[in-house]
Amino acid sequence: MPEENKIESHESPIKIHFEYGVDIDTDRLKSTIDKLPWYREKGYIHIKIPEGLTELSTREDVAKVVASEYSENKYKEISEKITELWQTFSIPFQELKQIPDFHFGENYGVFLTGYGVGGSYHSDVSEIIVDVGRGDIDWIMKVMAHEIVHTGIEYLIQKYEVPHWKKERLVDLICDRYFSRGKQGIRENVDDVDEVFNVSWPDIDTITKKIGAIK
Repeated sequence: MPEENKIESHESPIKIHFEYGVDIDTDRLKSTIDKLPWYREKGYIHIKIPEGLTELSTREDVAKVVASEYSENKYKEISEKITELWQTFSIPFQELKQIPDFHFGENYGVFLTGYGVGGSYHSDVSEIIVDVGRGDIDWIMKVMAHEIVHTGIEYLIQKYEVPHWKKERLVDLICDRYFSRGKQGIRENVDDVDEVFNVSWPDIDTITKKIGAIK
C-alpha cells in the first residue's frame, strides 16, 4: 500500500489508521459479489454493487469497473476529516474499555471502500471495512464505532453461538447507548435481545450467554 494512503490517529482511546486503494476496492467488491447468496439468505437489501456485475463476474471484470470509478481524492478527504474528529468522537470507548469482557485491539486498520453492505470487521487482526458512499462523515464514524464494537465481543458471540441478527441488535444497543446510533434494518424480531440487555448491562458476558441460549 503506498505510504500516502495511510493516515493515522494516535491520541484517542481507540487508535486508527486508514487504508484505501484500487486493490482494496477490488477485493471488497469481489468478496461482496462472492458472498451475495449469504447476504440474500440473511435478508440484506442494500448491497452496493455496480450495474453490469453479477455472481459470474471475474476479478478482472471487477477490477475494470473499480478502475473506472476510483477516486483517490475522495478517500483522502474522508480520512483526513475523520482523523480530525476521531479523538473527540471516540471518547466513549474509554468507558467501554473499562468493561473487562470487551476485548479491543490497540490500533485498528480502517479500510475505506465504495462497495458492500455498509461495514464489516475482522476481529482477529483488528481491521474494519467501511463503505463511505452511504452517508456523511458522522454516519461513517458511527459505522466505524459499530464495527469496532463488534470486534470487542466477537469472541463471546462465537462462544455462545449468538445468531446473526441478534448479534447485530446487541451491537446496535451498545452503539446507541454510547454513540447515538439507532437501530439498523433488523430482519427479524429481536425484542428478546433488548430485554436481556436492559436487565444485565454492562455484564456483556452474561448478556451474550443469555442471548445465545434463546431458542
